[in-house]
Amino acid sequence: MLLLLLLLPPTLHIIQDMNWMQQQGSPSLPSGWVDVWPELKHGAPGYTYDGVRNGMLRNSLKSRMDRCVGEREGVGACVWC
Repeated sequence: MLLLLLLLPPTLHIIQDMNWMQQQGSPSLPSGWVDVWPELKHGAPGYTYDGVRNGMLRNSLKSRMDRCVGEREGVGACVWC
């Protein structure tokens, strides 16, 4: 397993329940890091909270509170976003 980790490219992605509201602006990221969704899905909203489509919620809030962030050079390797 360690050998496999040593052979992987040195990129990092973080997928997290950040509860980041759009009113807060863009998350502050280290130099060279990006929010992966806009990089891969140009123009798609990517809602992770949708009070309209989710029948368990009773509101109209739509937001992308959860984020996948990572190093720009490894964005193509992020297949879960």
